Amino acid sequence: GRACRRTGRPDLIIAILISPAGLFAYMLYLYVTVGDGFAFVHVQRAFGRVAGNPLLFLWAGLSYHPGAGWWPSAPQWSASTAIVGLALAAVLAARRQIGAALFCAMAIILPLTSNLASMVRYVVGLAPLTMLTAVLLSGSKATLVAALIVFLFTCYFMTVAWLGGYLALV
Repeated sequence: GRACRRTGRPDLIIAILISPAGLFAYMLYLYVTVGDGFAFVHVQRAFGRVAGNPLLFLWAGLSYHPGAGWWPSAPQWSASTAIVGLALAAVLAARRQIGAALFCAMAIILPLTSNLASMVRYVVGLAPLTMLTAVLLSGSKATLVAALIVFLFTCYFMTVAWLGGYLALV
């Protein structure tokens, strides 16, 4: 009542109240089928994922030294991707897109509390970061052309790495 009168936007209140509905529906589904509404949390132990400090996971990933060669290791790629994703979330916040910035930061930090597994997919899959990157890269025609050429070459190497089972992409 009072919040609607203060903001004059009851649709915002409804959006906030509806947002967790998908999570609660999934928890109800798990409770009915498995008997544990928090099965998605409890199964993490079976995957070898234990909760920890995200900063320690980032440091461990960045400081991991591969056995041989100059190619960065999977943990180094994953940690770098998480840092770039958080930096882009900060740019969103600086552009006053607070909702998108909070969403992206939480979508990166929450999985980062267990380890760096699948971090590249988590960051690349965040639509606000992808749209922001497109806006930033389209600042000038020369930047856009250079980015498109880099993306074409990157696409080839990413496909080869994916098919080769490179763990940073899996």
